[in-house]
Amino acid sequence: MASDQSSGAEIGLIVVTDDRLHARDVVAGLDRQRYQYSIVELTNRASVFSDFDTVAAEARGKRPLIVLLDCAFLRGQAEAFAARIVGLQHTMAIECVATRLPPESHRRTLLGMLGVSLFGARTAEIIRIH
Repeated sequence: MASDQSSGAEIGLIVVTDDRLHARDVVAGLDRQRYQYSIVELTNRASVFSDFDTVAAEARGKRPLIVLLDCAFLRGQAEAFAARIVGLQHTMAIECVATRLPPESHRRTLLGMLGVSLFGARTAEIIRIH
């Protein structure tokens, strides 16, 4: 997806999913009046960790990042990926929001304990920006 040219503060948005419909639904719910989004989609499960590292390194010090993490896409890797994102919070402005949450309550609890925002709805309007 291309960058949104709306006015407001610029935020990097990383959408981690291979489901185009889900990505479109989540992006459609963003507040485009207050923020301008630079959107990157990571759709390859095999390279998602290295692709994320590259995008995060490019954004460091330039703009805050929100990572929309599709747990259904990442399957059993969602917690490890979320931990990697949360681990960057001491060096950069980054938030992790989990979508399409795992059905197992212990996995949802672990994501919450990591500091991930759990988001079961289909829009992203409740994301906190610090």
